[in-house]
Amino acid sequence: MSRGLGSTHAHTPFHSPSLVLSPSQSSKASVRLLELELLYRYSKTYKGFALLLSDEELWESFAVEEALKFEFLMMEILVLAALHKATEVPESASEYVKYALEWKNEALVLAHDALQNINQGNSGAVFIFSIMTMICHCSTSVNICKHLLETSPFGWIFGPKSPNSDATVNENLDIGIQRLKELNTGYTEHSDTDPAVYSNAINSLSFCSVCSRGRVLAWLAMAGPDFLSKLKKEEPMALLILIHWAVLLEPLTDLWWAKNAGKRLVEDVVTVLEKVAFSSGARRWPGWAEAVGWARWEAAVGANI
Repeated sequence: MSRGLGSTHAHTPFHSPSLVLSPSQSSKASVRLLELELLYRYSKTYKGFALLLSDEELWESFAVEEALKFEFLMMEILVLAALHKATEVPESASEYVKYALEWKNEALVLAHDALQNINQGNSGAVFIFSIMTMICHCSTSVNICKHLLETSPFGWIFGPKSPNSDATVNENLDIGIQRLKELNTGYTEHSDTDPAVYSNAINSLSFCSVCSRGRVLAWLAMAGPDFLSKLKKEEPMALLILIHWAVLLEPLTDLWWAKNAGKRLVEDVVTVLEKVAFSSGARRWPGWAEAVGWARWEAAVGANI
């Protein structure tokens, strides 16, 4: 599975803190043993994002079957499992992270051709790879090896897994949703945007709030391509709606890759919203500052802006 990892260095048990070699310095035997360990670890790791019972076969079996055909996906699985393992063995965490970083780089290189030529044969592997990459970007930095992960292109956190697909959502969300609807009415009266674009996104938020992790995580898809286009253009109302989705993300603390994602998203989007909206007069719109302040409070970001 791995390339360019051979050397004559004797095998050292990977759980040992004394193992300080990079993947390229380790013996082929020790790397193969590590890969076997991590493939077993993945049987626990995948449960963090198999949110519904119907998802389990996809992540447990189909993903591995595709990984046997496409090396870039196998590398990505090893990355996930290595970083998961690192959270459980702090004394050896840096070694697992070193392997994960090298595998991540190799996975991106190996995936390049497939991403440039998606077809019926590789579409499943590419799709799973993309979801894993999304999980990577949604995750936050972990305490172990934090100094390494803060300077890497991705951060990870792994927490307790729960077989329950239900999530305890914010009971005050109805207040935020109702206010969003009112703000959208006022906003679209002075905008060229079709009111239905934002109304659909807001209504989808309300649908997602009914105690389902799967719905919460699928919201961006439900919001629709027109909304995503507005979000890409940093339209103020789109950003305000996104902040409210972040409030829904914040309670998902038992998903290893989503912990603190809501809080971080609120922080980042509020910064953008301050620049593109409030600086140009959005503070004159009644309710906007209150809506943002509410979201910051619910996500425990801080005081109102």
